[in-house]
Amino acid sequence: MMSLTLPMTTEAPRQSHIQAPLAHLIGIRGSGMTALAEILIDLGWRVSGSDHQCDSVLNHDSIANLKVYTGHRAEQVPNNADIVVFSSAISIDNPERKIAKTHSIPSLSYPEMLAELMKARSGICIAGTHGKSTTSAMTAHILKQAGLDPSAAIGAHMLNWKRSGFAGSGTWFIAESCEYKKNFLKLSPTIGVILGIEHDHFDCFPSLEQVVDAFREFADQIPSSGILLIRDDCPLTSQIPPSVGAEIQSFSFNQGSDWWATNLNQTNGIFRFRVFHKGTYFGSFHLHVPGKHNVLNALAAIALAHNVGIPIHLIQQSLNSFQGLQRRFETVGSWNGVTLINDYAHHPTEIKETLKTARQVFGNRRIWCVFQPHQMERTLALRNDFAESFSLADHVMINTIYAARETKSDRTSINAETLASDIAHQGVATIPCYCRESIVQTLQDQLKTGDVLITMGAGNIGTLCNAFL
Repeated sequence: MMSLTLPMTTEAPRQSHIQAPLAHLIGIRGSGMTALAEILIDLGWRVSGSDHQCDSVLNHDSIANLKVYTGHRAEQVPNNADIVVFSSAISIDNPERKIAKTHSIPSLSYPEMLAELMKARSGICIAGTHGKSTTSAMTAHILKQAGLDPSAAIGAHMLNWKRSGFAGSGTWFIAESCEYKKNFLKLSPTIGVILGIEHDHFDCFPSLEQVVDAFREFADQIPSSGILLIRDDCPLTSQIPPSVGAEIQSFSFNQGSDWWATNLNQTNGIFRFRVFHKGTYFGSFHLHVPGKHNVLNALAAIALAHNVGIPIHLIQQSLNSFQGLQRRFETVGSWNGVTLINDYAHHPTEIKETLKTARQVFGNRRIWCVFQPHQMERTLALRNDFAESFSLADHVMINTIYAARETKSDRTSINAETLASDIAHQGVATIPCYCRESIVQTLQDQLKTGDVLITMGAGNIGTLCNAFL
């Protein structure tokens, strides 16, 4: 990785003759890249960007005035750019990457740029197959409310702050840290979190052992003066060796953990629970985002906040005011008495948890799921798990698989019809729908007052609810 000197002040240059540095972001509409754009703007940078398509992710107030191009063309890269940053989905033969190389413009991947920005701070890197975004957002919110003014890069839009990234003047830099292509190994955590491990990202981790190895490397990168928070009721996290140099703190719902949550009680969408630390009562907490899995995410955030010195009462107040994230069981409105929920769940484990939460919140109301699978390789590898994951739904509609970064040569024989058939064999009414218009029409014809509609998936399914608003 190249060495850069990047400004970390939150003030833009004052002198009119000094021009702020310019960054061009390829794949800017990606969640991490959007956060990066917001951070750079906070630091006084000028930012331009491009993506294959533009949507509402770019309408955040913090980046509303960005120059963003639709599609990728060489001429869109400013000749005077100080750096080009590209997302993990952008290939080496992208025309904007190629022209940057021709013009000798320094280029970094998103995690490399994040690592450069983190060098001036103490990193809190939150990893795990599930829950990274929510835990990172909870942690950032608590530290921000407590007056520590952190920097943060979150993979989703935080409802409290109307953005996914910000640059603060404080010591800490909170980063959602993804294992894809071992990107999290480019970061420098002072405190690391492993929320749990499952097999995912099959395009870069053919075997489960490779996934565990990547997380083991992540844990090994934490210095002996640092802290590793690790969920200890996940079978695969037990394979992280005790020889890790950092102090290890465990968390779970189990009494034997260093941090554990108990007495969970959900009423009117509010979770109340008690936390114990090393066998001693630590405090009671209220959480306004539903789902038992979010209590576990909150437990990790509580432990993090305590380790950076935040008093218990401020952790309690901050967590109580946390509003959640966009597309994380987000209630986006209603239509003819139908509640509309937008969720990012794209892995069988996440789908199960989302539907469990829906049953806790909505009881016996009819639940309709519209699911867009993300990547054919993942869908094929977890085919049986996907089929079983929708058991708590009443009706399921399967949209065309979103291939994302897969090429035609990567694509398998699985399709929406195949997956719909698998789910139907589990006793859930299921239909494949390749056309967005037909999905909307079917729902308009079939939905009844009192129903719940949940859109799920990591593709472009997140905009479907807009048809009903």
